[in-house]
Amino acid sequence: MAKTARDLLLETLEDLGERQFKRFKGKLNDWEVPDGYKRIPKNRLEGADEGDVASAIISFYTESHAIEVALGVLAAIGEMNAHEKLNNLSRGKSTAIAKC
Repeated sequence: MAKTARDLLLETLEDLGERQFKRFKGKLNDWEVPDGYKRIPKNRLEGADEGDVASAIISFYTESHAIEVALGVLAAIGEMNAHEKLNNLSRGKSTAIAKC
């Protein structure tokens, strides 16, 4: 079974250390949102674990923009290894969907 966008986000966020995850949430709260979307409220991210944050990203930005937002935030906080891994995993997901 192919991984969902939430699965990919969760895997990526769980791989971040505690400090990096905190930075990710802080930058996500300040992230410039795509037109037609709302920023995730700060109180929704405070105290949120990786699963909560993955769900919030999907809920606020839909699956079609969730990976793009996460990639942008990862790059902005300098987490290039996590960025590259998520980018590669999401490309594999797109390829798997295209083959169906």
